[in-house]
Amino acid sequence: MSTALAGGSSPRPGVALVVVLVVVALLSYAAYAYTEMMYAEQLAADAHGQALQARVVCDSAVEKLMLLLSLDSLSLRDRGGVYDNPAELQGIPVVDGAVAAERARFTVIAPLYEPDAPTALRYGLEDESAKLNLNALLSQHEDETEQRTRLMGVPGMSETTADSILDWLDEDAEPREFGAEADYYSGLAPAYAPKNGSFDTLEELLLVQGVTPQLLFGLDANRNGIVDGAEADALLPEGVDNADGSFDRGWLGYLTLYSGEANRSADGSPKININGDDLETLYSELQALAQPDLANFVVLYRQSGPYTGSGSALPASAASMDFTKEARYTFSTVLDLIGSKTSITLAGTTRSVNSPLANDAVQLGTTLPLAMDRLTTSADEVVRGRLNLNQAARQLLISIPGLTEEQVDQIIAMRYPEPSEEMPGSEYSTWIFTQGIVTLDEMKTIFPLVSAQGAVYRAQIVGYYEQSGPAARVEVVLDATGTTPRRLLWREISHLGRGFPTAVLGASGP
Repeated sequence: MSTALAGGSSPRPGVALVVVLVVVALLSYAAYAYTEMMYAEQLAADAHGQALQARVVCDSAVEKLMLLLSLDSLSLRDRGGVYDNPAELQGIPVVDGAVAAERARFTVIAPLYEPDAPTALRYGLEDESAKLNLNALLSQHEDETEQRTRLMGVPGMSETTADSILDWLDEDAEPREFGAEADYYSGLAPAYAPKNGSFDTLEELLLVQGVTPQLLFGLDANRNGIVDGAEADALLPEGVDNADGSFDRGWLGYLTLYSGEANRSADGSPKININGDDLETLYSELQALAQPDLANFVVLYRQSGPYTGSGSALPASAASMDFTKEARYTFSTVLDLIGSKTSITLAGTTRSVNSPLANDAVQLGTTLPLAMDRLTTSADEVVRGRLNLNQAARQLLISIPGLTEEQVDQIIAMRYPEPSEEMPGSEYSTWIFTQGIVTLDEMKTIFPLVSAQGAVYRAQIVGYYEQSGPAARVEVVLDATGTTPRRLLWREISHLGRGFPTAVLGASGP
């Protein structure tokens, strides 16, 4: 019996081996799980590092753009400009590597609006002067009907919404014919007061009566400038016709708060203000242009004003200058010089003095671009809010008081998006006058409202790796109206995805 008990209490021979195997398996699994976790952490760290690198690549793109925009307009034109310049703005390498997965680049990309290609793209910047500046509307137009008309050029705009936007801008509390003021907004839940002042962001429009996200942002949900993928199935707002793709980007493609032009000559030097107070200084500045007739005429005009009489003409260069006489008249625009007359009294006889800028199309083809480049009637360093004839959408051009649809179609048919040697003077809005599209009187009417190029730009930048890897997308607004460009807006839009395939962005190869 003692023998049986002794045998029953002895350990089974295979238990220790099983225990050892289980422990080894658990330790192996723990080691594998730890390795996998460390590998995942390494991948995450690499991805995070690449994402940061892509973001820094976008910073490099901004610096490149600031460098380009710091050039005077002549030098920038020699570099290919900023409207569509793949050599400077597509697939620019920043980080090199032996394989595509290690090479990082940036591309600056923008939509290209053409009647037959609503989904085309270009490598360049968007001129904010190609859009309607909301904050400049009231100062440009005293007439409320004209203010509303300018807004009605935006696709999908209604009279109610247009007047409500203007009520949001103006300082008074009286609603316009179709608008809304405090009485309307105080009845909302939650209630709030209208701004009665300038917009700080375009998104602020969503607070205005009648403005919806669908109207403001359009169909292009990923902000790549074209309607692609599921975006094509989105419903249009009621009453909006998008057959030509004009509503793809919504109102963001038509409105701005930033447009402006530098009041400087093409070489970057200050313009001569022909309304300057010191006539002797003004005379010397004009003489420096090797234009003695112009110098004499401007001073005489400032002293005596316009002349409509029929006195015998005296060459401007033959008139003697008397700088003790005060300036009593000013020029509304440089265009007042064209075909105008002033007078001078000699020995009791009034003699007319003709402007050296005769109203002659052939002569003005040479003389007017020089006058537009070198002369101004404003002491302001920046001119805000004028619409770029060379890039603005047809709908916005038609909304300009004084332009007919036929004239707008002629402008679109003849214009160049950037100044071109094929059309001398195309860098100035007066090209539509010298090309016979508008008369001198019509040009004088619309001149305060239009330009041919702006100096504030919007850029969409993609920083990316040539193969796989994360990408960064940012939107910036750069102001080149001063001698040193500055950044007005930086908006991260990486959450919307890369937006474009690598083949479009640009890559060097395997």
